[in-house]
Amino acid sequence: MNAAEDLIGVGGRFCDRAEALPEESAARRVAGALACAALRGAVRSAAFAALPRGRRAEAHVRLSAAHLAAGARAAAVSHGQHAVQLAPTDPRTHACLAVALQTARRFAEAAAAFAEVARLRPDYAEAFMNCGVALRETGHFAEAEAWIRRALALRPAYPTAHDNLGLALASQGELEAAVASHRAALRLQPGDASALINLGVAQGALGDWEAAAECFRGCIAAGPPGVPLALAHFNLGTTLMRRDAAAAVGPLLRAAELRPHWRDAFVNLAAAQSAAGQLAAAGGAARRARALGGPGAPCAEVLAALQAAAPAGPAAPAGLCAHCGRRSQRRSCAQCAGHFCDQACLRAHTHACDV
Repeated sequence: MNAAEDLIGVGGRFCDRAEALPEESAARRVAGALACAALRGAVRSAAFAALPRGRRAEAHVRLSAAHLAAGARAAAVSHGQHAVQLAPTDPRTHACLAVALQTARRFAEAAAAFAEVARLRPDYAEAFMNCGVALRETGHFAEAEAWIRRALALRPAYPTAHDNLGLALASQGELEAAVASHRAALRLQPGDASALINLGVAQGALGDWEAAAECFRGCIAAGPPGVPLALAHFNLGTTLMRRDAAAAVGPLLRAAELRPHWRDAFVNLAAAQSAAGQLAAAGGAARRARALGGPGAPCAEVLAALQAAAPAGPAAPAGLCAHCGRRSQRRSCAQCAGHFCDQACLRAHTHACDV
């Protein structure tokens, strides 16, 4: 075994460890970075060129996966492309590139790459399903449905395909059929977070808000890690806002805590707090939404109304930062009753205090 093989082995073990950890977790990123370091060392070593072409392609596949775990999407795409160049007839290299492109939100290219995987491996249901997922993201809903149905023809008991078929059907306005597909996914995989959330969204679109809320509560009770849990809290809070703004505040606050850079969570939190009469906290959440900027739910009207309604020197309720609306009170303003989660929020708060 040469030096490159040794490093590929080390990097592969770190890559396996990273892929077993929750998405968006710090531990996953660290393991991914360690995998990248070892695999980059292998690829750059003089001994790498002596390896068989297929083995070099495999190293680039692992390096692409390591970059995804570390959060480096562009690098993941680049190594996926290297892998395809080295082994153009291997469906695994095209699958690697397709996953990297999909993660980088290059959906049209991802759909083409998954279609190539399906051509090379016509028995591979996952390739058909993922091609459909990518096509749905490009707005080709009928094509997406057709590809996902081909996946189900190959593998009828495929819960993720049933769930994604529901999304494709909902995108075409076929909400009752979408509900049936999400329920089929849950029969095959009870308690699945994605299917529960998607079923709740479809039921909400049909106007069945109680059933939708129960789906989101079921997802929260299952306690999925990372994004699904934040999304379940967000959707529950957004659903509850239709009849009880005060009840919506808790789930939306939790969504914002779980994903502190999610603008939409702060927009809806500000709206719920404002409707519930919690103007000081609403002002903090609205300022946080404005600070995050970027794409998201329209909130200019909410922010303007909150700014007009908030008194000078607003004081957040105990335990809430008066600037960003999150739970904490490590710093206090010397001139007013405001509490702030850290020195940065204290400096950034906008009311007229000498701080």
